[in-house]
Amino acid sequence: MANIFSGKFDTKQKRKIGEIRSAFEKTCEEYHLAEKGDRFAVGISGGKDSLTLLHLLAFKRLVLKTDFSLTAVYVHVENAAYNLHFDQVQRFCDDLETPLVVKNVVLEDLRNAENRCFICSRVRRKILFDFTREEGFNKLALGHNMDDAVETLMMNMVYHGEFCSIPPKMTFFDGRLDVVRPLIKISKDQTRLYADLYGFPKIKSECGFETVTARGRFRQFADYLEKMNPGARVNIFNSMSNINSDYLVK
Repeated sequence: MANIFSGKFDTKQKRKIGEIRSAFEKTCEEYHLAEKGDRFAVGISGGKDSLTLLHLLAFKRLVLKTDFSLTAVYVHVENAAYNLHFDQVQRFCDDLETPLVVKNVVLEDLRNAENRCFICSRVRRKILFDFTREEGFNKLALGHNMDDAVETLMMNMVYHGEFCSIPPKMTFFDGRLDVVRPLIKISKDQTRLYADLYGFPKIKSECGFETVTARGRFRQFADYLEKMNPGARVNIFNSMSNINSDYLVK
């Protein structure tokens, strides 16, 4: 167990790892995301965000001795370009003492690239929901991070005229299931660093639609804002909990 959570890190790297773990723990405590007796299904894609999420949850369970269970779930879309090194991810899960379940699906709705990611995400989410119901899980953990929340906020403002994003915790099905996002206060740069430091498995092939969708364009716009102000993403994220209603149209 020690090898998967330790490594030859210098002082700066140890501090960065500590900051990420601290942000994760504070988010879990603030929103009651991971508690004694929980049964977690953890949606993984094989990417840095979901593997960081699984690693942090396993650290909390195995090292910090929080009494909950973990099962990793990978939804494999057979006719998508996105793919992972399954044997490496399987070993990763084995090292974390976490069973891995694979669900296969064929994406039947093949509309243009603009809608494909939304459709694919919706199909995978339904499979995860069905799995939690069938197996009796009360928590579904997803690897959305701060960048995802910022992009979703901007998309909802532009396309729907709503000031809303993805919350750390949302309850579904009359209280049966909580969808939780423990990485919501951790940036994509931080998950990339965490994954690189620990040498997590890499994606075998990326999705070819990632950069041509609306979300991809908003990600590029957020990058542009970061060039104007390096703190742009954090500020946009923090604006969701710092609303000055005196200066809004009512």
